[in-house]
Amino acid sequence: MKSKYLILSVLVAGVLTVGCTGKKEEPKKASFGIQPEMTVSALDTTTVVQMTTDFLEQVKQGNIEDAVSRLYVYENEQVRQLNEQERQDCSFLYSMFPVYDFKVDSFRFIKETDTNVHFHLIIEDPATTASPRTRNGLIRPVRINGVWYLTLANSAPEHQHAEAGPQH
Repeated sequence: MKSKYLILSVLVAGVLTVGCTGKKEEPKKASFGIQPEMTVSALDTTTVVQMTTDFLEQVKQGNIEDAVSRLYVYENEQVRQLNEQERQDCSFLYSMFPVYDFKVDSFRFIKETDTNVHFHLIIEDPATTASPRTRNGLIRPVRINGVWYLTLANSAPEHQHAEAGPQH
């Protein structure tokens, strides 16, 4: 009985040794997500980061009207300013909770009319809790004729199911 286990152990060790000593193949690089259809320069990245940061900083400071005035709607391959109802809705969304801070989670440039900025707003004082509550949000910067605009999440035609402003 012991000899069976000994032979089996030797065989397994031999297989593992032979299998592990050969030339290792380079792992194949997986392609995750959608490949960008646009060229993004350092200036594009800097512009979008600065616009997003300025917008979120205004929300944090409680300057909701100023923040909302920086938002646009993208429709029919054009940008337009928010109408009165959209302005009111966004103002309501961003004034529902105090904003103690924010964090930009990711930027994703796919094409001029499909860029995503995911962020979260910290809506509970971090000084009073170890794990403050947050609200996730999404805005969609678009580049029209070389000019960047921050647009509402639900205004990009590729993503009509997305919700504008902070996500719940």
